[in-house]
Amino acid sequence: MILTNLGDVYSSLGEKQTAIEYYNQALPISRAVGDRSGEAKTLNSLGVVYMNLGENLKAIEYCEKSLGISRVLGDRATEASIMNNLGNVYSALGKIKIALEYLNVSLFISRAVGDRASEATTLSNLGTVYSALGEKQKAIEYYNQALPILRAVVNRSGEAMISNNLGLVHNDLGEKQKAIEYYNQALQISRVVGDRSGEATTLTNLGTVSLALGEKQKAIEYYDQALPINRAVGDRLNEATTLNNLGRAYDDLGEKQKAIEYYNQSLLMSRAVRYRPAEARTLNNLGLVLKSQKQTAIAIAVYKKSINIYESLRRDIKKLPREAQELYTGSVGGTYRALADLLLTQGRTHEAQSILELLKVQELESFEKAQETKPPIQFPIHPLESQALQVIEKSITSKQPLTLETLKTIAKPLTQNRDRITQDMNNSEIAIGNPKAILNANPNAILIQNLVVNDKL
Repeated sequence: MILTNLGDVYSSLGEKQTAIEYYNQALPISRAVGDRSGEAKTLNSLGVVYMNLGENLKAIEYCEKSLGISRVLGDRATEASIMNNLGNVYSALGKIKIALEYLNVSLFISRAVGDRASEATTLSNLGTVYSALGEKQKAIEYYNQALPILRAVVNRSGEAMISNNLGLVHNDLGEKQKAIEYYNQALQISRVVGDRSGEATTLTNLGTVSLALGEKQKAIEYYDQALPINRAVGDRLNEATTLNNLGRAYDDLGEKQKAIEYYNQSLLMSRAVRYRPAEARTLNNLGLVLKSQKQTAIAIAVYKKSINIYESLRRDIKKLPREAQELYTGSVGGTYRALADLLLTQGRTHEAQSILELLKVQELESFEKAQETKPPIQFPIHPLESQALQVIEKSITSKQPLTLETLKTIAKPLTQNRDRITQDMNNSEIAIGNPKAILNANPNAILIQNLVVNDKL
Protein backbone atom coordinates (compact mmCIF):
# COMPACT_ATOMS: atom_id res chain seq x y z
CA MET A 1 0.00 0.00 0.00
CA ILE A 2 2.91 2.34 0.76
CA LEU A 3 4.29 1.84 -2.76
CA THR A 4 0.89 2.65 -4.29
CA ASN A 5 0.64 5.79 -2.15
CA LEU A 6 4.10 6.85 -3.29
CA GLY A 7 2.97 6.29 -6.86
CA ASP A 8 -0.03 8.55 -6.22
CA VAL A 9 2.28 11.28 -4.90
CA TYR A 10 4.55 11.14 -7.93
CA SER A 11 1.54 11.09 -10.24
CA SER A 12 0.17 14.26 -8.62
CA LEU A 13 3.59 15.89 -9.11
CA GLY A 14 3.43 15.10 -12.81
CA GLU A 15 6.10 12.38 -12.69
CA LYS A 16 3.92 9.78 -14.38
CA GLN A 17 6.64 7.30 -15.33
CA THR A 18 7.99 7.24 -11.77
CA ALA A 19 4.44 6.68 -10.55
CA ILE A 20 4.06 3.72 -12.93
CA GLU A 21 7.29 2.22 -11.59
CA TYR A 22 5.95 2.32 -8.02
CA TYR A 23 2.58 0.89 -9.06
CA ASN A 24 4.29 -1.95 -10.90
CA GLN A 25 6.31 -2.72 -7.77
CA ALA A 26 3.18 -2.67 -5.60
CA LEU A 27 1.05 -4.90 -7.82
CA PRO A 28 2.91 -8.25 -7.47
CA ILE A 29 3.26 -7.69 -3.72
CA SER A 30 -0.50 -7.20 -3.30
CA ARG A 31 -1.13 -10.34 -5.33
CA ALA A 32 1.45 -12.38 -3.40
CA VAL A 33 -0.08 -11.55 -0.01
CA GLY A 34 -3.66 -11.89 -1.27
CA ASP A 35 -4.49 -8.21 -0.74
CA ARG A 36 -7.28 -7.97 -3.30
CA SER A 37 -8.35 -4.52 -2.15
CA GLY A 38 -4.81 -3.20 -2.52
CA GLU A 39 -4.54 -4.86 -5.93
CA ALA A 40 -7.74 -3.15 -7.09
CA LYS A 41 -6.52 0.25 -5.86
CA THR A 42 -3.19 -0.12 -7.66
CA LEU A 43 -4.85 -1.25 -10.89
CA ASN A 44 -7.21 1.73 -10.72
CA SER A 45 -4.26 4.08 -10.12
CA LEU A 46 -2.49 2.62 -13.15
CA GLY A 47 -5.64 3.21 -15.16
CA VAL A 48 -5.76 6.84 -14.06
CA VAL A 49 -2.11 7.54 -14.82
CA TYR A 50 -2.39 5.97 -18.28
CA MET A 51 -5.53 8.04 -18.87
CA ASN A 52 -3.55 11.17 -17.96
CA LEU A 53 -0.84 10.10 -20.39
CA GLY A 54 -3.47 9.70 -23.09
CA GLU A 55 -2.95 5.93 -23.38
CA ASN A 56 -6.67 5.34 -23.21
CA LEU A 57 -6.80 1.70 -24.28
CA LYS A 58 -4.30 0.78 -21.58
CA ALA A 59 -6.32 2.84 -19.10
CA ILE A 60 -9.47 0.88 -19.95
CA GLU A 61 -7.63 -2.42 -19.51
CA TYR A 62 -6.43 -1.56 -15.99
CA CYS A 63 -9.71 0.03 -14.91
CA GLU A 64 -11.72 -3.00 -16.08
CA LYS A 65 -9.46 -5.33 -14.08
CA SER A 66 -9.85 -3.14 -11.00
CA LEU A 67 -13.62 -2.98 -11.51
CA GLY A 68 -13.92 -6.77 -11.56
CA ILE A 69 -12.07 -7.14 -8.25
CA SER A 70 -14.03 -4.31 -6.59
CA ARG A 71 -17.31 -5.98 -7.51
CA VAL A 72 -16.17 -9.32 -6.13
CA LEU A 73 -15.22 -7.58 -2.87
CA GLY A 74 -18.47 -5.61 -2.78
CA ASP A 75 -16.51 -2.36 -2.57
CA ARG A 76 -19.17 -0.03 -3.94
CA ALA A 77 -17.28 3.22 -3.32
CA THR A 78 -14.27 2.05 -5.33
CA GLU A 79 -16.61 0.68 -8.00
CA ALA A 80 -18.14 4.16 -8.37
CA SER A 81 -14.69 5.74 -8.67
CA ILE A 82 -13.62 3.29 -11.38
CA MET A 83 -16.89 3.75 -13.30
CA ASN A 84 -16.24 7.50 -13.22
CA ASN A 85 -12.71 6.98 -14.59
CA LEU A 86 -14.01 4.73 -17.36
CA GLY A 87 -16.57 7.39 -18.24
CA ASN A 88 -13.76 9.92 -18.63
CA VAL A 89 -11.70 7.59 -20.81
CA TYR A 90 -14.58 6.79 -23.15
CA SER A 91 -15.44 10.50 -23.34
CA ALA A 92 -11.85 11.25 -24.43
CA LEU A 93 -12.20 8.54 -27.09
CA GLY A 94 -15.39 10.18 -28.35
CA LYS A 95 -17.55 7.24 -27.20
CA ILE A 96 -20.17 9.53 -25.69
CA LYS A 97 -22.99 7.03 -25.18
CA ILE A 98 -20.72 4.61 -23.31
CA ALA A 99 -19.23 7.48 -21.29
CA LEU A 100 -22.68 8.63 -20.13
CA GLU A 101 -23.65 5.09 -19.15
CA TYR A 102 -20.57 4.72 -16.92
CA LEU A 103 -20.95 8.19 -15.40
CA ASN A 104 -24.64 7.74 -14.59
CA VAL A 105 -23.97 4.41 -12.87
CA SER A 106 -21.10 6.02 -10.95
CA LEU A 107 -23.40 8.84 -9.81
CA PHE A 108 -26.08 6.38 -8.66
CA ILE A 109 -23.59 4.32 -6.62
CA SER A 110 -21.89 7.40 -5.11
CA ARG A 111 -25.23 8.68 -3.85
CA ALA A 112 -26.24 5.22 -2.60
CA VAL A 113 -23.10 4.88 -0.45
CA GLY A 114 -23.07 8.54 0.59
CA ASP A 115 -19.71 9.34 -1.03
CA ARG A 116 -20.15 13.08 -1.50
CA ALA A 117 -16.68 13.72 -2.96
CA SER A 118 -17.17 11.05 -5.63
CA GLU A 119 -20.68 12.35 -6.35
CA ALA A 120 -19.32 15.86 -6.99
CA THR A 121 -16.56 14.57 -9.28
CA THR A 122 -19.04 12.58 -11.35
CA LEU A 123 -21.48 15.51 -11.56
CA SER A 124 -18.62 17.63 -12.88
CA ASN A 125 -17.70 15.04 -15.48
CA LEU A 126 -21.31 14.71 -16.62
CA GLY A 127 -21.35 18.47 -17.06
CA THR A 128 -18.25 18.26 -19.23
CA VAL A 129 -19.75 15.59 -21.47
CA TYR A 130 -22.99 17.53 -21.96
CA SER A 131 -21.03 20.70 -22.67
CA ALA A 132 -19.11 18.85 -25.41
CA LEU A 133 -22.48 17.78 -26.86
CA GLY A 134 -23.55 21.43 -26.99
CA GLU A 135 -26.06 21.16 -24.12
CA LYS A 136 -24.62 24.14 -22.25
CA GLN A 137 -27.52 24.78 -19.86
CA LYS A 138 -27.58 21.15 -18.82
CA ALA A 139 -23.82 21.35 -18.24
CA ILE A 140 -24.28 24.41 -16.01
CA GLU A 141 -26.92 22.53 -13.98
CA TYR A 142 -24.48 19.67 -13.31
CA TYR A 143 -21.64 22.03 -12.41
CA ASN A 144 -23.88 24.00 -10.05
CA GLN A 145 -24.87 20.76 -8.31
CA ALA A 146 -21.21 19.80 -7.89
CA LEU A 147 -19.84 23.13 -6.64
CA PRO A 148 -21.51 23.31 -3.17
CA ILE A 149 -20.60 19.68 -2.50
CA LEU A 150 -16.93 20.34 -3.31
CA ARG A 151 -16.94 23.35 -1.00
CA ALA A 152 -18.57 21.27 1.74
CA VAL A 153 -15.90 18.55 1.52
CA VAL A 154 -13.17 21.22 1.17
CA ASN A 155 -11.93 20.00 -2.21
CA ARG A 156 -10.31 23.19 -3.50
CA SER A 157 -8.79 21.58 -6.60
CA GLY A 158 -12.24 20.29 -7.52
CA GLU A 159 -13.70 23.74 -6.86
CA ALA A 160 -11.11 25.26 -9.22
CA MET A 161 -11.99 22.67 -11.85
CA ILE A 162 -15.69 23.55 -11.66
CA SER A 163 -14.94 27.28 -11.89
CA ASN A 164 -12.81 26.57 -14.94
CA ASN A 165 -15.55 24.45 -16.53
CA LEU A 166 -18.18 27.13 -15.87
CA GLY A 167 -15.84 29.57 -17.58
CA LEU A 168 -15.73 27.27 -20.60
CA VAL A 169 -19.51 27.08 -20.83
CA HIS A 170 -20.02 30.83 -20.49
CA ASN A 171 -17.32 31.40 -23.10
CA ASP A 172 -19.19 29.07 -25.48
CA LEU A 173 -22.38 31.01 -24.76
CA GLY A 174 -20.61 34.23 -25.78
CA GLU A 175 -20.44 35.60 -22.22
CA LYS A 176 -16.71 36.38 -22.38
CA GLN A 177 -16.34 38.60 -19.31
CA LYS A 178 -18.23 36.12 -17.14
CA ALA A 179 -15.95 33.40 -18.47
CA ILE A 180 -12.87 35.44 -17.53
CA GLU A 181 -14.21 35.90 -13.99
CA TYR A 182 -14.59 32.14 -13.55
CA TYR A 183 -11.17 31.46 -15.09
CA ASN A 184 -9.48 33.93 -12.74
CA GLN A 185 -11.17 32.28 -9.75
CA ALA A 186 -9.96 28.89 -10.95
CA LEU A 187 -6.42 30.14 -11.60
CA GLN A 188 -6.11 31.66 -8.15
CA ILE A 189 -7.29 28.51 -6.37
CA SER A 190 -5.10 26.22 -8.52
CA ARG A 191 -2.01 28.24 -7.67
CA VAL A 192 -2.85 28.36 -3.96
CA VAL A 193 -3.24 24.57 -3.72
CA GLY A 194 -0.36 23.82 -6.12
CA ASP A 195 -2.54 22.16 -8.75
CA ARG A 196 -0.20 22.57 -11.73
CA SER A 197 -2.38 20.64 -14.15
CA GLY A 198 -5.42 22.76 -13.27
CA GLU A 199 -3.31 25.91 -13.57
CA ALA A 200 -2.20 24.96 -17.09
CA THR A 201 -5.74 24.15 -18.20
CA THR A 202 -7.05 27.49 -16.96
CA LEU A 203 -4.17 29.41 -18.57
CA THR A 204 -5.03 27.74 -21.88
CA ASN A 205 -8.66 28.73 -21.49
CA LEU A 206 -7.72 32.34 -20.66
CA GLY A 207 -5.71 32.31 -23.86
CA THR A 208 -8.71 31.10 -25.82
CA VAL A 209 -11.05 33.82 -24.52
CA SER A 210 -8.35 36.45 -25.12
CA LEU A 211 -8.04 35.23 -28.72
CA ALA A 212 -11.82 35.47 -29.16
CA LEU A 213 -11.66 39.07 -27.92
CA GLY A 214 -8.98 39.86 -30.51
CA GLU A 215 -6.14 40.06 -27.97
CA LYS A 216 -3.79 37.80 -29.94
CA GLN A 217 -0.50 38.57 -28.19
CA LYS A 218 -2.14 38.20 -24.78
CA ALA A 219 -3.51 34.83 -25.88
CA ILE A 220 -0.05 33.68 -26.94
CA GLU A 221 1.36 34.75 -23.56
CA TYR A 222 -1.21 32.58 -21.75
CA TYR A 223 -0.54 29.61 -24.06
CA ASP A 224 3.21 30.00 -23.63
CA GLN A 225 2.74 29.81 -19.84
CA ALA A 226 0.51 26.74 -20.11
CA LEU A 227 2.61 24.67 -22.52
CA PRO A 228 5.68 24.00 -20.29
CA ILE A 229 3.39 23.16 -17.34
CA ASN A 230 1.46 20.65 -19.44
CA ARG A 231 4.75 19.05 -20.43
CA ALA A 232 6.07 19.07 -16.86
CA VAL A 233 3.01 17.28 -15.47
CA GLY A 234 2.75 14.91 -18.45
CA ASP A 235 -0.69 16.13 -19.53
CA ARG A 236 -0.39 15.27 -23.22
CA LEU A 237 -4.07 15.75 -23.99
CA ASN A 238 -4.03 19.39 -22.84
CA GLU A 239 -0.64 19.83 -24.48
CA ALA A 240 -2.26 18.89 -27.82
CA THR A 241 -5.03 21.43 -27.18
CA THR A 242 -2.58 24.20 -26.28
CA LEU A 243 -0.45 23.52 -29.37
CA ASN A 244 -3.57 23.68 -31.55
CA ASN A 245 -4.58 26.98 -29.94
CA LEU A 246 -1.12 28.46 -30.50
CA GLY A 247 -1.54 27.56 -34.16
CA ARG A 248 -4.85 29.43 -34.25
CA ALA A 249 -3.31 32.49 -32.61
CA TYR A 250 -0.43 32.67 -35.08
CA ASP A 251 -2.82 32.06 -37.98
CA ASP A 252 -4.88 35.06 -36.81
CA LEU A 253 -1.66 37.12 -36.69
CA GLY A 254 -0.98 36.15 -40.30
CA GLU A 255 2.05 34.01 -39.41
CA LYS A 256 0.89 31.03 -41.46
CA GLN A 257 4.12 29.03 -41.33
CA LYS A 258 4.29 29.24 -37.54
CA ALA A 259 0.63 28.19 -37.37
CA ILE A 260 1.36 25.12 -39.50
CA GLU A 261 4.29 24.17 -37.26
CA TYR A 262 2.08 24.21 -34.16
CA TYR A 263 -0.69 22.28 -35.94
CA ASN A 264 1.92 19.69 -36.92
CA GLN A 265 2.93 19.26 -33.26
CA SER A 266 -0.70 19.17 -32.13
CA LEU A 267 -1.58 16.45 -34.64
CA LEU A 268 1.34 14.32 -33.48
CA MET A 269 0.25 14.65 -29.86
CA SER A 270 -3.50 14.14 -30.37
CA ARG A 271 -2.77 10.97 -32.35
CA ALA A 272 -0.33 9.74 -29.71
CA VAL A 273 -3.08 10.00 -27.08
CA ARG A 274 -5.80 8.86 -29.54
CA TYR A 275 -7.81 12.03 -28.88
CA ARG A 276 -9.82 12.09 -32.09
CA PRO A 277 -11.90 15.25 -31.46
CA ALA A 278 -8.66 17.25 -31.12
CA GLU A 279 -7.25 15.66 -34.26
CA ALA A 280 -10.38 16.61 -36.24
CA ARG A 281 -10.29 20.20 -34.94
CA THR A 282 -6.63 20.63 -35.84
CA LEU A 283 -7.16 19.25 -39.35
CA ASN A 284 -10.02 21.72 -39.73
CA ASN A 285 -7.69 24.55 -38.68
CA LEU A 286 -5.01 23.36 -41.11
CA GLY A 287 -7.68 23.44 -43.81
CA LEU A 288 -8.42 27.06 -42.90
CA VAL A 289 -4.75 28.02 -43.37
CA LEU A 290 -4.65 26.30 -46.77
CA LYS A 291 -7.89 27.97 -47.82
CA SER A 292 -6.50 31.39 -46.87
CA GLN A 293 -3.44 30.69 -49.05
CA LYS A 294 -5.63 29.81 -52.07
CA GLN A 295 -4.56 26.15 -51.86
CA THR A 296 -8.11 24.98 -52.50
CA ALA A 297 -7.39 21.49 -53.82
CA ILE A 298 -5.30 20.36 -50.84
CA ALA A 299 -7.61 22.17 -48.40
CA ILE A 300 -10.49 20.03 -49.71
CA ALA A 301 -8.54 16.83 -49.02
CA VAL A 302 -7.66 17.94 -45.47
CA TYR A 303 -11.25 18.97 -44.72
CA LYS A 304 -12.46 15.57 -45.92
CA LYS A 305 -10.12 13.84 -43.50
CA SER A 306 -11.42 16.01 -40.65
CA ILE A 307 -15.04 15.27 -41.57
CA ASN A 308 -14.45 11.53 -41.71
CA ILE A 309 -13.19 11.68 -38.11
CA TYR A 310 -16.27 13.66 -37.09
CA GLU A 311 -18.45 11.05 -38.78
CA SER A 312 -16.76 8.30 -36.75
CA LEU A 313 -17.51 10.27 -33.59
CA ARG A 314 -21.12 10.91 -34.63
CA ARG A 315 -21.74 7.17 -34.84
CA ASP A 316 -21.22 6.98 -31.09
CA ILE A 317 -23.98 9.49 -30.30
CA LYS A 318 -26.64 7.93 -32.56
CA LYS A 319 -28.59 6.53 -29.59
CA LEU A 320 -28.63 9.80 -27.64
CA PRO A 321 -31.70 12.07 -27.81
CA ARG A 322 -32.16 13.73 -31.19
CA GLU A 323 -31.63 17.18 -29.65
CA ALA A 324 -28.19 16.15 -28.35
CA GLN A 325 -27.24 14.80 -31.76
CA GLU A 326 -28.32 18.03 -33.47
CA LEU A 327 -26.40 20.17 -30.96
CA TYR A 328 -23.24 18.17 -31.57
CA THR A 329 -23.71 18.42 -35.34
CA GLY A 330 -24.18 22.18 -35.01
CA SER A 331 -20.92 22.50 -33.10
CA VAL A 332 -18.90 20.89 -35.92
CA GLY A 333 -21.07 22.01 -38.85
CA GLY A 334 -18.69 24.81 -39.84
CA THR A 335 -16.22 22.25 -41.19
CA TYR A 336 -18.89 20.64 -43.39
CA ARG A 337 -20.07 23.97 -44.77
CA ALA A 338 -16.51 25.18 -45.40
CA LEU A 339 -15.83 22.04 -47.42
CA ALA A 340 -19.10 22.39 -49.35
CA ASP A 341 -18.19 25.99 -50.25
CA LEU A 342 -14.74 24.96 -51.51
CA LEU A 343 -16.18 22.10 -53.55
CA LEU A 344 -18.56 24.51 -55.26
CA THR A 345 -15.67 26.75 -56.29
CA GLN A 346 -14.21 23.70 -58.06
CA GLY A 347 -17.50 22.81 -59.76
CA ARG A 348 -17.90 19.68 -57.62
CA THR A 349 -21.62 20.18 -56.99
CA HIS A 350 -22.41 16.51 -56.40
CA GLU A 351 -19.92 16.28 -53.54
CA ALA A 352 -21.08 19.60 -52.05
CA GLN A 353 -24.63 18.31 -51.87
CA SER A 354 -23.45 15.05 -50.31
CA ILE A 355 -21.55 16.95 -47.61
CA LEU A 356 -24.72 18.81 -46.65
CA GLU A 357 -26.55 15.49 -46.42
CA LEU A 358 -24.09 14.46 -43.73
CA LEU A 359 -25.30 17.37 -41.60
CA LYS A 360 -28.81 15.90 -41.43
CA VAL A 361 -28.94 13.93 -38.22
CA GLN A 362 -31.80 11.41 -38.45
CA GLU A 363 -33.08 12.89 -41.72
CA LEU A 364 -34.54 9.49 -42.53
CA GLU A 365 -35.54 7.53 -39.43
CA SER A 366 -35.49 4.17 -41.20
CA PHE A 367 -32.17 5.00 -42.84
CA GLU A 368 -30.67 5.92 -39.45
CA LYS A 369 -31.85 2.64 -37.95
CA ALA A 370 -30.36 0.72 -40.82
CA GLN A 371 -27.05 2.44 -40.16
CA GLU A 372 -26.81 1.72 -36.42
CA THR A 373 -24.99 -1.59 -36.83
CA LYS A 374 -22.94 -0.52 -39.84
CA PRO A 375 -19.55 1.23 -39.89
CA PRO A 376 -19.61 5.05 -39.79
CA ILE A 377 -20.10 6.90 -43.07
CA GLN A 378 -16.79 7.86 -44.66
CA PHE A 379 -16.90 10.57 -47.28
CA PRO A 380 -15.28 9.45 -50.56
CA ILE A 381 -11.73 10.67 -51.17
CA HIS A 382 -10.34 10.68 -54.72
CA PRO A 383 -7.22 8.49 -55.20
CA LEU A 384 -5.12 11.58 -55.95
CA GLU A 385 -6.41 13.25 -52.77
CA SER A 386 -5.60 10.09 -50.85
CA GLN A 387 -2.04 10.14 -52.20
CA ALA A 388 -1.65 13.77 -51.15
CA LEU A 389 -2.90 12.99 -47.64
CA GLN A 390 -0.42 10.12 -47.36
CA VAL A 391 2.45 12.48 -48.23
CA ILE A 392 1.18 14.94 -45.60
CA GLU A 393 1.11 12.13 -43.03
CA LYS A 394 4.73 11.24 -43.79
CA SER A 395 5.73 14.88 -43.43
CA ILE A 396 3.93 15.26 -40.11
CA THR A 397 5.77 12.30 -38.60
CA SER A 398 9.17 13.07 -40.13
CA LYS A 399 12.05 15.00 -38.58
CA GLN A 400 11.36 17.76 -41.09
CA PRO A 401 7.75 18.74 -40.31
CA LEU A 402 5.23 20.41 -42.58
CA THR A 403 5.89 23.76 -44.18
CA LEU A 404 3.67 25.91 -46.34
CA GLU A 405 5.98 25.33 -49.29
CA THR A 406 5.82 21.56 -48.75
CA LEU A 407 2.03 21.71 -48.77
CA LYS A 408 2.03 23.74 -51.97
CA THR A 409 4.27 21.13 -53.59
CA ILE A 410 1.98 18.30 -52.41
CA ALA A 411 -0.99 20.19 -53.87
CA LYS A 412 0.45 20.45 -57.41
CA PRO A 413 -0.83 17.08 -58.73
CA LEU A 414 -4.31 17.95 -57.43
CA THR A 415 -4.27 21.35 -59.10
CA GLN A 416 -2.90 19.95 -62.34
CA ASN A 417 -5.59 17.24 -62.42
CA ARG A 418 -8.46 19.43 -61.25
CA ASP A 419 -10.73 18.68 -64.24
CA ARG A 420 -10.13 14.94 -63.95
CA ILE A 421 -10.90 14.90 -60.22
CA THR A 422 -14.03 17.01 -60.73
CA GLN A 423 -15.29 14.72 -63.50
CA ASP A 424 -14.50 11.54 -61.54
CA MET A 425 -16.24 12.74 -58.38
CA ASN A 426 -19.26 14.25 -60.14
CA ASN A 427 -19.77 10.99 -62.05
CA SER A 428 -19.39 8.81 -58.96
CA GLU A 429 -22.39 7.46 -57.07
CA ILE A 430 -22.01 8.82 -53.55
CA ALA A 431 -24.70 7.06 -51.50
CA ILE A 432 -24.77 9.84 -48.90
CA GLY A 433 -26.37 12.31 -51.25
CA ASN A 434 -27.63 10.07 -54.03
CA PRO A 435 -31.44 9.81 -53.86
CA LYS A 436 -31.62 6.58 -55.85
CA ALA A 437 -29.02 4.85 -53.66
CA ILE A 438 -30.77 5.86 -50.44
CA LEU A 439 -34.26 4.91 -51.61
CA ASN A 440 -33.09 1.58 -53.02
CA ALA A 441 -31.64 0.74 -49.61
CA ASN A 442 -34.76 2.06 -47.81
CA PRO A 443 -37.89 1.57 -49.96
CA ASN A 444 -40.23 2.87 -47.23
CA ALA A 445 -38.27 6.11 -46.74
CA ILE A 446 -39.44 9.61 -47.62
CA LEU A 447 -36.56 11.73 -48.91
CA ILE A 448 -36.20 15.45 -48.20
CA GLN A 449 -33.18 17.01 -49.95
CA ASN A 450 -31.07 20.15 -49.85
CA LEU A 451 -30.84 22.11 -53.11
CA VAL A 452 -27.31 23.08 -54.12
CA VAL A 453 -26.54 25.24 -57.13
CA ASN A 454 -23.19 26.24 -58.55
CA ASP A 455 -22.95 29.80 -57.21
CA LYS A 456 -24.13 29.38 -53.60
CA LEU A 457 -25.48 27.00 -50.95
